[in-house]
Formats: sequence, structure tokens, C-alpha cells
Amino acid sequence: MRKKRCAGAPCNNDSRYSSEDYMCGVTFRPFSKPKTLEKCRGWIRLCNHPHTDLSVVKTGDDHYVCSKISVAVLKKKKKKKKKKKKKKKKKKKKKKKKKKYSLRRMRRRRLGCCGVENYTTDFTTDREGVPFHEAPGRDLNKYPLVVPITCCRGVDHEGTLDALVFDNHARCLQQPDNTNAFVEGCLKRIEDKISHNKSALIGLGASILCIEIAVMTLSFFLCTREEKFEGWLEHCCGQHCGRCKTVFGVLDLALTCL
Repeated sequence: MRKKRCAGAPCNNDSRYSSEDYMCGVTFRPFSKPKTLEKCRGWIRLCNHPHTDLSVVKTGDDHYVCSKISVAVLKKKKKKKKKKKKKKKKKKKKKKKKKKYSLRRMRRRRLGCCGVENYTTDFTTDREGVPFHEAPGRDLNKYPLVVPITCCRGVDHEGTLDALVFDNHARCLQQPDNTNAFVEGCLKRIEDKISHNKSALIGLGASILCIEIAVMTLSFFLCTREEKFEGWLEHCCGQHCGRCKTVFGVLDLALTCL
């Protein structure tokens, strides 16, 4: 083990002090100023420690300033901080990935589709530039980039993506077809859904239009029969239905009187 030097002399070869004076305790307080060397013993480590830089400087009679920089301790602290930062980053990334996976899984659960045109165009890269196929637990040598795991049928969307999930859907990942994967694109599925529900959408729009026409007709009828229902109209709508001059006035009248 290499010997460290203290005040220009080896620790175990100092003429003023024996080596035991430098065999101090394990605790450490940086930049402390004890008045005697005996008080240093509990504040500094062994001088011949490979990761220790110790200097003992005499400033007067029995007055010493002991300063020590323990590289190992500092490195451990830095490593702990780095590990904490990495853990926080990993947690944030996992949360983002869970949100992305949940949206994609909901899309496949309701529409039964994968990708835009087909399953091969299913977001091969996300905004961070990480391939979507490289999900946690996927062995790219065993299961190459053919289809994402979430395009396979029967995948537990609430479970975690580990190696067992990929092994259970090996056929889908290697030879995807209509029986084991969603190979149809979502764009076509959306178009089919719209065309299938086209009659319902047209009927809803037509019914709303009929209601608007009925309200306008009724309000116009009330205004034209002003002489017969003069007292009731004045009480309900104001002075002689003056709001019937415009379309907005007719609608306002209908909403007020009805």
C-alpha cells in the first residue's frame, strides 16, 4: 500500500511524532481547527489510506490545523446524488411511457387496429427518439422489430411488459396475422366506423333541423295572429311582437313566449 505524506514526511517516519499519532479515528469533520494533535485523532483517517490526502501543519506551540479530503467519501456522496437523479429520471420516463402505452392500448382495445395505415407504421419512434418497439423486457435478437407487443391480441394491457409477456406472444411477434394481431390500420377502421354510423349522424342532424324549423314556424304563426291574441301577446312578448322583423327576433320571441 502506498504511503501518503504528511507535512512533507511519511506518516510512520516523522521525527516529531510517532506513527500512532497519525492513526486517527474513522470520523471526519472537514476544515476543523483543533488546538492539539490529540483532538485530531477522532477527526481524521489513517494517513496511509489509498484514498486520503492528509496534511498536518504546525501553526504554533501545540496548535495545529488538520485538513483532510477523503476522495472516497466525496465520490460516494456524488454517486448517491447521481443515483437519486437517475432514479427520478427513470420514474418520470416510466410515467410518460405508461401514459403513451395506455393511450395506444385504449386505441387498440376499442377500434381493434394498429398503426396508421397498418401495423408496420405504428410509431416506430416517439418524440424523444427512442424506438417504440424497444419495450422493457424485449430481446431484439429473439424478437426483431416486426410488430409492437401492444398490437398482439390477448395482451394484458394493465400488466407490466416483461420477458414472459414476449415469450407468450412469440408467434404474434414473429409471424403476425389477423388471428394473433391487429394488422389493420386505424385510419381505415375510423373511416369504417364513420361510414357505419353515417345514417345515425344524418338522422341526428335532420332532427335538429326539423326542431329549428318548427320553432321558427310557431313563432311566426304567433306573430301573424296578433289581432286574435292581442292581449296575451302583449303580456308575453312585449309591444305587438315587434321582434318578428328579423330571424333572430323570431327565435327570441319563440323562446320567450314558449
